[in-house]
Parts: sequence; C-alpha cells; structure tokens
Amino acid sequence: MLAIEVTGEWLDHKHIRAHFAKYPKRFKPAINRRYVELYQREGRAAANLALLDITEAIGGNKALLAASDDEICAYAKARADECFRLAGYWKDADLALRAMIGLAEKYGIKPQFKGVEKSGQRARLCCELWWRRQLRKVVGRQVEAAAINLGMVSKRAGIYSSDETVARRKGQRRRNAALLETILAVNDEGQEYTLAQLSALGVSNPEIRRMELMARMAGFDSYSRTHGHAAEFYTITAPSRFHAVRSDGKPNPKYKAETPREAQAHLCKGWALSRAALAKEGIKVYGFRVVEPHHDGTPHWHMVLFMQPAHVERVREVLRHYALREDGDEFGASEHRFKFEPIDRKKGSAVGYLAKYISKNINGKGLEDADDFEGGSVTGNAVRVDAWAACWGIRQFQQIGGAGVGVWRELRRLGDAGDDQMGGILPDLVAAADAGDWAGYTALMGGAFAKRRFHAVKVRRVWFDEAMTRYDGAGMERVEGLETRWGDYVKTRLREWVLKRAVRPAWSSVNNCNRGNGDGRENGAFAAPNAGGRSAFRESEARADVSKGASSRGIGGGCHGAA
Repeated sequence: MLAIEVTGEWLDHKHIRAHFAKYPKRFKPAINRRYVELYQREGRAAANLALLDITEAIGGNKALLAASDDEICAYAKARADECFRLAGYWKDADLALRAMIGLAEKYGIKPQFKGVEKSGQRARLCCELWWRRQLRKVVGRQVEAAAINLGMVSKRAGIYSSDETVARRKGQRRRNAALLETILAVNDEGQEYTLAQLSALGVSNPEIRRMELMARMAGFDSYSRTHGHAAEFYTITAPSRFHAVRSDGKPNPKYKAETPREAQAHLCKGWALSRAALAKEGIKVYGFRVVEPHHDGTPHWHMVLFMQPAHVERVREVLRHYALREDGDEFGASEHRFKFEPIDRKKGSAVGYLAKYISKNINGKGLEDADDFEGGSVTGNAVRVDAWAACWGIRQFQQIGGAGVGVWRELRRLGDAGDDQMGGILPDLVAAADAGDWAGYTALMGGAFAKRRFHAVKVRRVWFDEAMTRYDGAGMERVEGLETRWGDYVKTRLREWVLKRAVRPAWSSVNNCNRGNGDGRENGAFAAPNAGGRSAFRESEARADVSKGASSRGIGGGCHGAA
C-alpha cells in the first residue's frame, strides 16, 4: 500500500510528496513502508512527524540527497563561484576566509586545513574540484546514515552498506578508472605508461594489497615463534547503542542514530586508552588489526597480538576493561563485547586467524566457494565492504608495532639495482625485502618492540622548491631514498617523471564533470588556480613522482614474491 492511499487528507499528500522528493529512488519503498506502518499503528500525526524526523536528522545538504553526480558537480561549481564572490566582496583577506569557511559549514562541510597557508585555504574554497570532493563525501555519508536509520542496511536488506552507496561507489570507481586512463607518466628515459597501468602494479591493486598483508602477517608470526612470544586473537565490538538492527533483523530499540564512523571513533579511543595503560606498565605488543562491519554496518575489530608470555593475562584484563568501559553492564555485553582466544601453535599459525578476514574485506580471494559469516557470498559482499569503508573513511587494516612498511616498500624498489651504492646494513635489508622476508626485515630494523626512532633505517624526504600543487606554489616534500642511523644512504627514486594529459576521450557520463569553465580553459586533473581563483591547465606544473609504481627495474614496486 502507498503512503498517499492510507490517508485521505490533501495536506498529508503534499507533505508526503515533499519529503519523498528529497530522497533517492531506492529509499522510497523503505520510507513508504515506515509511513504506512506508523499510520496504521499510531495514527496520522505519528506518521507525519516520523517522516519529518527522518529528514531533520540528516542535517545539511538535504537538497542533494537525491542528486546525481552531474548535479553535485554543478552544485560544487555554484558554491565555488559563491566563495569567489565573497573573496571579492571582503577587502580584508582574513575576513574573506572566515566568510568562506562559514559558507562551507552552512552546507555541512567542516574544512580541515591543517598545515595549509591561508592563501592555500582561500584557493581551495574557490575551487570547484575541492567542493566536488567534499560534497561527494558529505552527501554520501548523509545518504548512508539515512539508509541505516530506515533499516536499509542489514542482512535482510543490503548487507554492510545500502544499495545506493554501493552504486555510488561503483560510479566513483568508474570515474577514477577513466581518469587514470587519460593521464600518462613519462620518465627521463622516454618510458611512457598510463596511470592505470602503474596503479595496477602497487598496493592499489587488491590482490597485491592482500599478498603484502599476508606476507607481513606471516612475518610477524615467524618472528614471534623465533623469540618465544605468545599469540592471542581478540574480537572487540561496539556497545548496543551503535547498532541499528539486531542480529535477527529487527530494529534495535537502544540505537542512538550514531554512525559507523562514530562507532569506529569509540573503538579507537578504547584502543588508545588500552595502549597507554599497557605502556605505563612497560608491556609491549605487536601484530595486526582488521576492521570489518557487522551486517548493519557497525564496525568491529579482529586483532592478532604477539607479546611476552608473562604479559598475556594482563593484556586481556586491560583490553577487556576498556572494551566494557561504556555500557558494560548491558545485556550480553560480557559475552559479546570482548572475546579472546589463545592461539595454539600446535594447531596452526596465527596467520590463519586473520587470513579469512583479510581476504573477505579485500576481494574474497581463496573464499570464492565459502558463505559469508553473515549470509551471502564472500566475493559479492567484498564489493559492499569496500563501499562501506570508502563511505565512512574507515581504515580496514592497521599494523600494530614493528617496523614500518614505508621503508619496506622503498627497499623492494631496489632489488640488486643499487648494490654499488649501498653500504652497512642496507644490502641485508634489501635482500630480506626482495625475498618477502618480513621476519628478517623486522629483526634487522631493530626488532618488533623497538621504537621508531631506534629503527635502523628511515625514509629520507627532500624539499622540491619547483614542485607545484593545484593550490600552493611553495614546493613540496617527496621521498628520495633511505638512510641508516649510521649515515649510509641509498637513492630509491631513480627516475624523473612528468605527467601529461593523454588524448581527450569522447564525452560520456563518466568524464563529463571535467568541463570547461566557459573561457576555453580546462578544469582537469592538473588544473592550477591563477590569481583570479579560476583553474587553468598547466602541464609544466603537473610534475609528480609516480615511481611508487615504476622504478629503474621497469615498472616494479609491487609485492612480487611476497606471498
């Protein structure tokens, strides 16, 4: 039954149509169902007020909830033009910046300009590309929050994330893929590749990402065995107030309309308090954390931690204490909010405890024929998990302790290419990294418990005055090589790269947002602001070090041989 059929009041029909028009088409059946149920159970006033509450809970940018990406692009251009006019209206630059930030906040955007000069802040606020990114993120989260409140995210509706958010994520991936195909990277030897080709060779490639994570996890496990460390598997879940839907598919009456991002912040705070408490007692741990969603999108953590055997009981106590610090006495909290399991090395390695979660949350590799733990196929649900993580900005995988992966990736660029310029411990580190030996790499870097300032090698970054960004012309830092604590140095970025636009593709719904601004200039990926705040393509300023995907060894840099 339709909402307008249960009531004969003309004002109700107007009220219903006005609110329905604000939502994407995929939302309308759920909103209609909610209205009809309330009308039949509690009456006309309750149904109309509930419809109003759903919209009011969303916050700013209600006008964009049902907008297509093209409409968001047009809206972003209008807001950038509005900021441009404000910049001209205020004679005082600081007052102009304050007015522009106020405008952004009015539209639900909270600008984060940490470390950015005021001139760069003004340039960003006058740029439609900056507005486009911010609006896509804010609107996407508002849409998903509304979907959660309407019960559209659950094992019985859209598991992990709503169908609307999955569709938006697919659109984003298509746009990104089309853009990468239109940009060429050319090095000083004349080698030329599209950014799509280079992206496929690094950790942007899901399979390479999975292989690298597995190699690092296996390395920690091997290192812990060698040093006699204990291993434990933990699962930490957020309180009931963060869960919109219960495991049986029914709405949770304790739900406080808090988003998955807020639930993740709650879990992060508990972990930070736990680590601080352990550090005060001189207890150190290392391992990996995987964040994945419950069926209703609420995040929970799986961790494998390694530690001295004498510290096992205390680590359990501290983690349990902070996991239950809020609402620890609610029903089921003691059984479900914190779980631990000692890892029996006689039955298998610690890698097996996280392998399925790593694979499930990347591409489902190796689990193609398995059922998901909450229903559906693993490979199909990996797409929904990706949409969930992208929407809420949640980091799915996090290394805890040990040597950083940044040095590891720089070492893997070299292989045997830099033997003549390496000294000290560097050849051994390169050999370990090239062989995918994370355990050996960890030991050479100073051990799993060593603080970062005591690591054997660190990444060296240099300042390039001629480097330009879209908004700032004051230069930028870039990775150049590696240096040891004892003064040895090796250069890892051996090629100079220049980015340039490939042949412009035909117009399509994927690339049509990169429109001209009406004066013959392009608002493309490398557009840089001129004095007027508008964008102009400057190929000479589009320099970037893309050797993250290409090195002197060809286009290496992936995790070859790491599995």
